[in-house]
Amino acid sequence: MSTSVRAIYEFLEISAKQYPDKIALKDETNSISYNKLLKNSKYVSNSLQKIIHSGQVVSLLSENSIDFVIIYFGILMAGGIVHIIPPNSSDMQILSQIQKVNPVIILCSETMKNKITRIKHEHILISNMITDSLCSKVNHELIEDQFNEVSSIIFTSGTTGSPKGVKNKHKNIIFVVNNIIKIIGIKTDDVEINPLQLSHSFGLGCLHTIIAQGATAIIFRNSINLKAILDEAISNRATGFVGVPATFQSILDNYKEDFRKAGKNFRYLLTNSAPIPKEQIKEILNLFPLTNFFTYYGLTEASRSTFLLFNSDITKIESVGKPAHDVEIKIVTNDENTNNESKIGEVLIKGPNVIDEYWRDTGGKYKIKDGWIKTGDLGFFDNDGYLYLRGRKDDVINVSGEKVSPVEIELVIRQLDGIKDVGIIGMPDRVFGEIPVAYVVAKSTLKENEILYHCTKVLERYKIPQKIIFTDVLPKNEFGKIEKSVLREMYTKQ
Repeated sequence: MSTSVRAIYEFLEISAKQYPDKIALKDETNSISYNKLLKNSKYVSNSLQKIIHSGQVVSLLSENSIDFVIIYFGILMAGGIVHIIPPNSSDMQILSQIQKVNPVIILCSETMKNKITRIKHEHILISNMITDSLCSKVNHELIEDQFNEVSSIIFTSGTTGSPKGVKNKHKNIIFVVNNIIKIIGIKTDDVEINPLQLSHSFGLGCLHTIIAQGATAIIFRNSINLKAILDEAISNRATGFVGVPATFQSILDNYKEDFRKAGKNFRYLLTNSAPIPKEQIKEILNLFPLTNFFTYYGLTEASRSTFLLFNSDITKIESVGKPAHDVEIKIVTNDENTNNESKIGEVLIKGPNVIDEYWRDTGGKYKIKDGWIKTGDLGFFDNDGYLYLRGRKDDVINVSGEKVSPVEIELVIRQLDGIKDVGIIGMPDRVFGEIPVAYVVAKSTLKENEILYHCTKVLERYKIPQKIIFTDVLPKNEFGKIEKSVLREMYTKQ
């Protein structure tokens, strides 16, 4: 892969030239070669260049599919900015986003058409994805690519406040792709199982990397049918598997033998920095002792900022690794002085992977100062330079003036046998201001007094949960992170 690439779509152009007949993508219904993927993307670009000018926004609403990828590259080739809407977005979220980005056109899959037509917005043309976009391909010469430095807008709750449009540039993505290839070691002959949503930077980043190396990606509408996903891994002799921690946990709980069979050819596994129990990591390492198992930490605004290879040092598996090449990370206190290595503070990131600004942030409310982005995450470095996360700045519990990290309590409770999952929240209390409350998923034999006794041996008194609430499952988002706001709502309704 050339490091002189200027645009994301050049990854596809280079791979199509080198491996024209090789399968680039497979989904549940079809497969497509590199040559055909490139040609169809060019046809889409042809159609779009009759509608948009370089630098204008095109919204894309679709579940994972080959068509999604064709349209994505086609928009980029036309000089458009791709506004990617997650398919599970509510009507209100979709309307809010399109009002903010004001797209020239919304492209959607057939299954999403009913959802998008419910959204009333002036001067928006709604089009079927492939049918309309490819209709001009017959007897038309391919129009030249149009480059625009901004590649995509993905909305995220981000580091503060309401959802904001993350304005990624081609240069941000290309830098990240180079780091992934170097660290994970993606090869041309790799076949990667990718059940992640392409509307999120984790899934899309994996796709970019596979296309850049001329490898093969197998994508899925969702990760619900894990048995079918593992069957695909077996039949395609997959060499890589990417997923959020919740996906790996569900596989271990329900399909461990299928996972073992699927993993005969695995060279690498990749997950992200959502909490992942040590026991789960060790179980996977025992299943696949010759397979590299990686995790990373990053934001949509600062993708793949750290990497960790679990296999390399078992004593570091609770960390998220070290900063990636050319990425700087510092820990700061409220006065913005750099902390000592072992002290907990807010994580700040700087590097070519960090965006310059948010979409239309004209007031500079979310200003990224001197290239440093405030993540809102709390963490610290150990003496060996490994980064450890300790929750969100806005999740910190204030118990009579003492600041308590929910993650610290969660880690202690996870040490107990029988604990499957745990989430700690802070709730108002008239005496202490706030108190820690634990929501626990555990084996039926585990009792509340056992958890509390264990906590008293490890934690200061004010950090011990005042209430233990057993539940069958914790609410999580699609990326495996516990939704603390939902837990707080559940508590208030008790």
